[in-house]
Amino acid sequence: AAMAGAMLTFGGHKGSALSAMIELMAGPLIGDMTSAESMAFDEGVGAAPCHGELILAFDPKVFLGADAAQHVAR
Repeated sequence: AAMAGAMLTFGGHKGSALSAMIELMAGPLIGDMTSAESMAFDEGVGAAPCHGELILAFDPKVFLGADAAQHVAR
């Protein structure tokens, strides 16, 4: 039952749009397949989608400057 809904987006239409935006922005950066390409590659077997991972890391000091330690501690 969990797998039947594991790939559903959260937040209704806003979550769906956010999911599509992330896929369209991150996929080409890592040479990944789109959802449609992954489903076609699967050939109807229903296996887990083929995908990669994109991890973004932000340095709080870049955004917060001298106040970074105070905000991170909070």
